[in-house]
Amino acid sequence: MPVVVALGVGLSLGAVGLLVMAFAERHHHGAGVVARVLAALSLGSAPGGLLNGAVDWRTAPGVRLPAGALGLTLLAAGSPPASGG
Repeated sequence: MPVVVALGVGLSLGAVGLLVMAFAERHHHGAGVVARVLAALSLGSAPGGLLNGAVDWRTAPGVRLPAGALGLTLLAAGSPPASGG
């Protein structure tokens, strides 16, 4: 299960990077905008990871991992398309 979730998360994050680049190119933004957006996403991940590590979880990792993966899937599926029309 951890390998499957890690693969899915890696593919999702890679897709986000490509979508940011495609969106910026379509709307005639430079590479600097892409770098700032990706940096902001990374910067937002740091507090989340630290907070996750600081929490004394009562549920087993075998329950939290699929639940987190499902949450990420639902967020990704509910996001609007990047094509802009």
